[in-house]
Amino acid sequence: MPKGNATQPHSKIAGISDQAVQAATGRSWAQWFDALTKAGAAKLDHKSIATLLSEKFDCPMWWSQMVTVGYEQAHGRRKVHETSKGFQVGVSKTFAVPVSELYASWENEKCRSDWLRSPAMTIRKATKNKSMRITWETDGSNVEALFYAKGPGKSSVSVQQNKLADERRVREVRAYWSAALRDLEGHLQHHRASAAAKNDRPAAKKLSTPGQAKTKRPASSKARAASRSPRPRHSTPRGRTSRASAPRAAR
Repeated sequence: MPKGNATQPHSKIAGISDQAVQAATGRSWAQWFDALTKAGAAKLDHKSIATLLSEKFDCPMWWSQMVTVGYEQAHGRRKVHETSKGFQVGVSKTFAVPVSELYASWENEKCRSDWLRSPAMTIRKATKNKSMRITWETDGSNVEALFYAKGPGKSSVSVQQNKLADERRVREVRAYWSAALRDLEGHLQHHRASAAAKNDRPAAKKLSTPGQAKTKRPASSKARAASRSPRPRHSTPRGRTSRASAPRAAR
């Protein structure tokens, strides 16, 4: 039987949580261990177990490898984080943004450089809002980034780096990705705050102009002419001449 708490819900094996393996394969770690034991996996080597998972249980190729590693670790056949191709380590984090926004922060090179201080890397394969397969150029290790939607404004990413040399490198890589995902959270928060401030700017500018709402319309030319030439208080009726101004008759 698996050692320790390997069969307990939500425990991580091979760097992968119980929730993640069930979402991807339809079975929890405990269910996989039970199925593999009944199928005789205890007497099989790594390659044979992976083949069994793929052919008999229709498990996807990548997950066949991960489930095999998890089974071997749980049964004491490998060290923790050890795989058939070296060591591996995984780190995950949840963010208060839609999965499309989280994915874009990885996909866009300019955005990525704001939070990820990385050496040269090559994205080998990417499925929008789902996953990325990356080669780390410095040591040839592989990085797998899996993206999960957790609602309209919530998502998570699980990062796993494979083909590491030893357990010391595992500790270094875990610390590196833990810090990187914290920086990513700060980047996303700053980006959202900047976008909100930009959207509010036009309204603030309109309110900042004093007296703009009280500006009166300019008077028309006719009104201005009337104001400059007011009608006399005692005017003479049209067609009549006042006595004071009429010429005297000749004697």
